[in-house]
Amino acid sequence: MTQITRSLLLLVCFSVCAFAKAQQNRDNYALLWKITSSESIKPSYIFGTAHLKDKRVFDFSDAMLPAIQSSEAFALEVHPDSIGAVFDKKDPVKENLNRYKQLLSKQQYDSLNKRVEKAVGESLDELEENSLYYLEASLRPDMAKDGDQSTFLDAYLYGMAYSMGKEIYGLERIEDQMPPMSSMSEEEVKQGLLQLLEGDTETYEQGIEELVEIYLSGDIQELMKMAQSDGVMNQRMIARNQVMANSMSQIMKSKALFAAVGAAHLPGEQGVLNLLRQRGYTVSKVESTFTGASNNYVIKTNLDSWKTFNDSITSYKVSHPNFTKTMPINDEITMQFSTDMVSGASFFHFSSDLRTKNDLKEETIIQNIINKFVQKADSTDVMKSQVQRSGTSFMQIKRNNANNDNITHIELVFNNRVLYVFGAEYDQSTLAKETAEAFFNSVTINTPAALPEIKTTWQKYTDIQGAFSVQIPGEITDMSRKVPNPADPDGAPYEMNMYLVSDRAKGHNYLIRYNNFPVGYYLEDESAIADEFPKSLLAKGSTLVSKKQINYKGLPGYDFVIKINNQFDSKVRYLSRGNRTYLLLAQNIENTDSLTFDNPVFNSFELLPFRTPDTELIVGDDQTYEFLFPKAYKKETTPADAYNANLSSSTDYSGLDVSSGGVYIFSEIKIKPWYKAASEKAFLDEYTDLLKDYGDSIYYQQDINFKGLTGREVYIKNDKTPVVQRFRLVLAGDKLLSMSTYQSKDELESDRVNQIFESMVIKKNNSFSITASKSKEIIKALSSKDTTVFNEAVGALDYYDFELKDLALLEKGLKMSLPEDQSYWGAKSLLIYSLGLLNTEKAVPVLKKHYLKKSTTNNERIMTFEALEENGSKPAIRTYMELLEQHPPQRNDDRNYAILSSDIDSVLTIDQYGRSLLKVYENEAFRDRVLAYFSRQLSSDSIYTLPYLQENKAKLTAYFQQDALRALETVNLGSPTTGVENLYYHLDVLDTLAIDDSRTLSLVKRLFQERGDQNFSSIGAFEYYIKYATSIDTIAVQDFLKSKYYRFEAMVALVDADYSQMIPSQYLDPKNIAEVSLYNTIGYDDSYPTQMRYQGEFSQDGKQYYAFVYSYEQDGASTEEIQDMEETKTATKEEFIGLVLKQEVALEDLSLPDAYYDYQPLGPDWKESAKYVLDTYK
Repeated sequence: MTQITRSLLLLVCFSVCAFAKAQQNRDNYALLWKITSSESIKPSYIFGTAHLKDKRVFDFSDAMLPAIQSSEAFALEVHPDSIGAVFDKKDPVKENLNRYKQLLSKQQYDSLNKRVEKAVGESLDELEENSLYYLEASLRPDMAKDGDQSTFLDAYLYGMAYSMGKEIYGLERIEDQMPPMSSMSEEEVKQGLLQLLEGDTETYEQGIEELVEIYLSGDIQELMKMAQSDGVMNQRMIARNQVMANSMSQIMKSKALFAAVGAAHLPGEQGVLNLLRQRGYTVSKVESTFTGASNNYVIKTNLDSWKTFNDSITSYKVSHPNFTKTMPINDEITMQFSTDMVSGASFFHFSSDLRTKNDLKEETIIQNIINKFVQKADSTDVMKSQVQRSGTSFMQIKRNNANNDNITHIELVFNNRVLYVFGAEYDQSTLAKETAEAFFNSVTINTPAALPEIKTTWQKYTDIQGAFSVQIPGEITDMSRKVPNPADPDGAPYEMNMYLVSDRAKGHNYLIRYNNFPVGYYLEDESAIADEFPKSLLAKGSTLVSKKQINYKGLPGYDFVIKINNQFDSKVRYLSRGNRTYLLLAQNIENTDSLTFDNPVFNSFELLPFRTPDTELIVGDDQTYEFLFPKAYKKETTPADAYNANLSSSTDYSGLDVSSGGVYIFSEIKIKPWYKAASEKAFLDEYTDLLKDYGDSIYYQQDINFKGLTGREVYIKNDKTPVVQRFRLVLAGDKLLSMSTYQSKDELESDRVNQIFESMVIKKNNSFSITASKSKEIIKALSSKDTTVFNEAVGALDYYDFELKDLALLEKGLKMSLPEDQSYWGAKSLLIYSLGLLNTEKAVPVLKKHYLKKSTTNNERIMTFEALEENGSKPAIRTYMELLEQHPPQRNDDRNYAILSSDIDSVLTIDQYGRSLLKVYENEAFRDRVLAYFSRQLSSDSIYTLPYLQENKAKLTAYFQQDALRALETVNLGSPTTGVENLYYHLDVLDTLAIDDSRTLSLVKRLFQERGDQNFSSIGAFEYYIKYATSIDTIAVQDFLKSKYYRFEAMVALVDADYSQMIPSQYLDPKNIAEVSLYNTIGYDDSYPTQMRYQGEFSQDGKQYYAFVYSYEQDGASTEEIQDMEETKTATKEEFIGLVLKQEVALEDLSLPDAYYDYQPLGPDWKESAKYVLDTYK
């Protein structure tokens, strides 16, 4: 029950919870007490209340109403007008949060966090208010039930007094009742938190029911016992009782008082009743009968005591039951709100002066407010009408809220370009409705005050950190914020430094923004960022009007003309300065004059020198080196992800010079002990090549002697970015130390950069030689029982360059008994391949001998063919064909390409090995490989290949017919003889031989008819059929043309064979050709759309385009397509737009027009999306 006790103590003032059922009679009823003294003519009264809505507690004694009526003043614990102070005096959120984390275990904190998140939809870390009082109120179960009163008991009594016109007092301050948490002890806070964790709805409901019953009994002695047993009667409670007794004494000196306080404050030696006696008052219980005489008082709204709010600027007045509190909506609008304790109704109102915002339409604003109002409704019961109040016509909107049966009611009007909004929420009771109606009837609106003359004062703004200056029209507003890094949500965020300033005289807003990239990131592609900017605008409903590449005072960048929200004319200048970007935005919010790039802010923007970076000295983990580095850095150690990597680990320091945006990276790269390079220069050459990314070029490279060690300076440039990379590489024993930076070109050799580069000091060095042979150590390690040592040795076989002198060592390794390895790149396979790389005929017999051993695995045998191919000598090729013909390996589909690959074509000739090749061809496991070889040879060697194939055309035809028949009888397209490649190469060879017998043509026809799935052998079969068949099956042809996948190639084949009359006319329509072009362009690059529809024509830069909308839906898509689709394209109903250049169709030169597409989702205006696609391609 302790949770219920605390909840009622702190939030409802009636702080007792029952452990047992209260009596059902009222023999001991003692809630109403009479107070007299020799100095007062009239008696005063005190009544014990409860903060409950249960209808039963509103059954008053017959003496209650006369007692209130006879009094001159009425007092609650806290004056209603002071309750709003709670909104102004919030506890410090961060301090509370830290306190909760200290007092609770992690498990307890997580449990509380889950309860809060479930109750209010936000975690503890996200709450703007997190005091214990707020948490208790948020987690308290909703006890509302049918028949409850609309207000709490104490508020109801206040309403009676208010209706009677009594003077209203408060006996204590809100701080006495709800002291700041800073004044609460650690134990108090902890107990409060634990009670929140222990509470449950069922226990709470049971406790409330017991509370109601004991309150009905009115036995304050029983209440005192239970309050004491629960520890409620603590020092804070006693102090509050003293304050209340003192306040009552002061009021009763001049007025007859009726005081309503929580019943728990009455009894006991330190209770209010006894404290009053100690002050000389006679306090006696009022005998109570219950006939219902006090229960029928009708509370009415007392308009005479209402408070009036007057806005002198926009000239409106409105009255409400009490004072209002303010709540800022934005920088320009402040809302006034209040709550009436008597009726339970709440009110708000505000005005928005739009006299300087000529671009905003009144009808649009009102409609937007109505739309939002309707969207938030839980019920469709929304009523709209026009009402007249004080000569003004208001738009009135009401809705019944389904969640609590309340009425939400707003009235709004434009008057002289000022928007006025008044609103209320109230229940269905007569009192609440009358109160709300009185509120709306009190509104008066007059002509707003004249606008003051706006003067613009331009001044220079200098940002040392941002390294720029600019002229601005007035005070600047800092809008800086942090944005999560989309590439690494858990990493350092983007720090967006943003400043807003307005030229109110002209209606122009200016935004100045600069940002560095997060630690570890740099500007890799300037044009990509320039593309992303308009793409983000489209996603937010804005329009890109134009984009132009510029150079502004030596800085590369872009000028954009945009319409924000398709409404506000805006100019954006995007600039790059090394790894920092600047963005200037000028926005015309009034449309009173033209806004150009030639404006004072843009023209005055000047760069300043970067300030000196803040650095610190970093010492390597093994104390062998040190260097200066920016203070903003992160460190990460990455071990090698595979044994076959020649580097064992990399320790990287990523630093950001926040004063310039310059990025620094220092890397300590550990070289594995078995790595060997031909020379230190060769190693640096290899590593330098790894530094380059796509599009990079080295524009400066110089070998250096760095303090006695071999090193290199490398400068790398990429045309996509203004950032230049500078590297200093130093070989220090078994380490490669790399200091690099990403800067603008003019900063690359500045003092600030050189300061860091020259700070590197190598304190110790080991004797590791990168050029020494390690072959003996590697082969020896293969016999190690230590798994790690063995695996490292196997990995070394992959990266180590063996020399001719190592032949015997490699042969020795092949003879070793090594652990069985099922992978293709196992230890012995790597030894085999290393033998091939020696490029010596002496290795051939070693390879052949091992191949023929019974213990040799199939993977090792296939690897032998790769090794012999690498060797390339005549003995190697002779052995290659001998083994393939007489001792072929088992087919391995994963490595089948290794057999007769294109790399062997130059040394394996038909005239020498034609007979052997035909033998291998007869082996169905490798027939597709021989056919692929024949097909390649036809294009490069017609002297020997064509006569050879003609000589064997009967056999080639027979095997095609055999394989084609198998393909038609099986669904296994991946088997050696029925696979797509095998059939395609069959057809290529037979086409060269012009095979046109009826059986072959019958099978070919069946291949494109019955195997019409998306594969190139089907189109090959169709082309073959059209070329050689003497009688064409028109129905079969037209069925094949239905597929957009095959249609274009099939139409070309028909045109080439003079069968263009078989092409349905609609397929030659330019729009249809365009659809096929887009379909195949998208499919070739990615995956084929499953749905397409024509959208319309679009023109840009004097060219016409057809626009199509395409999408990806799993229904109807092939299994392969579904597996290939990216996540952004699998979402049902997500649509994209593509465009195709409009061009006439010429049969004599049938071609597909250029197609353009992008996976930017289709926006509300398809033409804007189309424009974006074309701009992106440009």
